[in-house]
Amino acid sequence: MQYVDVPLSRLEHAGCWTDPEVVNGWMNTLNAGRPIPPPVAVVTERGTYYLHDGNHRLDALTRFLADEGEHARVRVAVAIPKPGNRFVYQSFGEYGTYVIQDCPLRFANTARLVTAILASTIALVLSALLPAADRGPIYALFVLSVMIAAWAGGWKTGLFASLLNSIGAAYFLLSPNGSLRIASSGQMFHFAVTALIMIAAVLFMQVVQRHPSVKIGLPRNNARTP
Repeated sequence: MQYVDVPLSRLEHAGCWTDPEVVNGWMNTLNAGRPIPPPVAVVTERGTYYLHDGNHRLDALTRFLADEGEHARVRVAVAIPKPGNRFVYQSFGEYGTYVIQDCPLRFANTARLVTAILASTIALVLSALLPAADRGPIYALFVLSVMIAAWAGGWKTGLFASLLNSIGAAYFLLSPNGSLRIASSGQMFHFAVTALIMIAAVLFMQVVQRHPSVKIGLPRNNARTP
């Protein structure tokens, strides 16, 4: 779940019936200056936020923020599918909603592979452009690329990026160049430490994704808490 401040106009009502008394109750809460829970939404293919929960609150917010017009912004809780899943609109006859489905396995695996290769390639190129003295004993760009790959594609993608980074660093950056053999014991030590840090980064990202620590509070700037 990710909390974001978005324009009120980009929220999409689910189209279900809303009870006027419930809407009025949320209006009373807003008029009293008290925050209300954020609606829960998914991002659609149109870039809007389809509400799975909070349609009564949306009606109340639309009335409460009517004077702000296009400048009205609210906080929503966006459901983020795990790697390999996606939200797809599905019709059930008289109504429809967004449901979570598995991505086609071939597409998901290809996306993870491309993510790992792209992250590792960018880290390798940027590291190669740096003077040897500025790279440091621990290649921070490689660790960052692994964290990005793990965040975008999961722990398997992060480990694959770690492998690619290790091969790329040994072959292109460490002497002798053009060989996977590492001549210096000092470089071998730094190489091993960097590899361990990359694996630790993958595990860290896995823990973060499974146990996100999100604090719900008042939004910044002029955004209203829905």
